[in-house]
Parts: sequence; structure tokens; C-alpha cells
Amino acid sequence: MPPAQPPVTSQPNGNWAAQPAPTAQPGPWQQPVQAVVEQPVPVQAVAQPPQQQVDPQIMQMTVFIKGALSQVLQRCMANPADKRKCDDIKTKLDKMFAALDTGAVSGTVVQKLKTVCDMSNSGDFTSATKMLGGMTKDHYGEISTWGPAVSRLMKMGQASFR
Repeated sequence: MPPAQPPVTSQPNGNWAAQPAPTAQPGPWQQPVQAVVEQPVPVQAVAQPPQQQVDPQIMQMTVFIKGALSQVLQRCMANPADKRKCDDIKTKLDKMFAALDTGAVSGTVVQKLKTVCDMSNSGDFTSATKMLGGMTKDHYGEISTWGPAVSRLMKMGQASFR
């Protein structure tokens, strides 16, 4: 085997010169120092904000809305072909009912929902659907979770009354 040639490197002045091979060898392996693990600091319970009081008149409308929409849903569930749609609508209505119970729905939206329910109780599903369309436009952020399901329910309710 020919003797090893030293590597060639560039000098600062631009000339090339041979460099001797490094003679240092790596040192023995040392076990890494373990990181200090701090004990977790116990988290203090955050005080829950007090439940907001819901206006009694709004609560009465809420009870009416829940009853009216549940009644329309029950009529629609009579058609076995719509079971999957009804199950989806029921899930969304449950979210709406929870929001109504906690006062998370504004008074304006509750009043409009009551009007929608009055229309559906009288069989005027077309007007109820139009009112829901206006609510979607005006209060989308508030009703986006459950509004489309109520509209679907009104359309299914209209078909079940024919």
C-alpha cells in the first residue's frame, strides 16, 4: 500500500500547501450528564365564572322551542327512510338545547326561534324556513353549529305534513 498523502488545503494567500494528518484520536466515551428534572408545580384550580342568570321569559321561550322542535322531529322520525337524517338533526338539536339552557343563545335569536316554532306549529314551514335563512345571514356565528339542522328539520317537517 502506498504511504498516505497529506491532505491539501488552501492558504490565506491563495497558495496550496500540504497539511499533516491529524494525530489526535477521539477520547473515551463519557456517559451524558442527566438533566435535572424538576417536580411539577401543582396547578391551582381556576375559579369557574358564576353561571349567568337566564331571563325567566327567555327560559319560557326556551321550553316552548324545545317542545315544538322535538314534536316536529318525532313526526319526521315516523318515516324509517329518514332515520339517519333524524339522528343527525337530533344530535345538533341537543347542542342547541344545551346552549339554550345555559343562556349561551342571545335573546334576539331565542325570540326568532320562537317565531320559527310558531310558524311550524301552524304548518307554515315555508315561512319558518325563510326566517331561518335570515337568521343564518344575521346571526351566523351564533347559530352555525345547529342552524342548518333546524332548517333541514323544517324542510323534512314540511314533507311529512303533505
